[in-house]
Amino acid sequence: MPKLSSTHSAHIDYLRALAIISVFFLHYSVFFRGDTTVLTTSAWHLLWRNGYYGVTTFFVISGYLITSNLLIRNPSTSELSLFEFFKFRAARILPGVFMLLSILLLLNYFDVPGFVGGASMWKATVYVLTFRANVIWDQLILPWL
Repeated sequence: MPKLSSTHSAHIDYLRALAIISVFFLHYSVFFRGDTTVLTTSAWHLLWRNGYYGVTTFFVISGYLITSNLLIRNPSTSELSLFEFFKFRAARILPGVFMLLSILLLLNYFDVPGFVGGASMWKATVYVLTFRANVIWDQLILPWL
């Protein structure tokens, strides 16, 4: 499979930027929804709803890019190694996971006021390691806002 042309790459980058912006607005609206001094209720609803489309778009783009890079490295599908694939994915994902976990553990160790809110450190660790930290993020971060 040939490399992506610069035109295709630019279009993917634009889509990715739009997806990231819509996800940013989703997160913003989750924390500040209902503040009608900033936006109207219908505007908050629009931001909240379209943020989920951004998440979906970002996942589709990521899947396309991961598959394209995999096929560029191994043009013949008979040469694909599941171990090598997961090794590359782990090298991309795990450093960020371990950094977040280290920060959470340090904040917990030093008893930073307001940290962990309603979530226990054990629960926070499990959620981070199962890539579901967003489910309890409001319990981890909201006390600081």
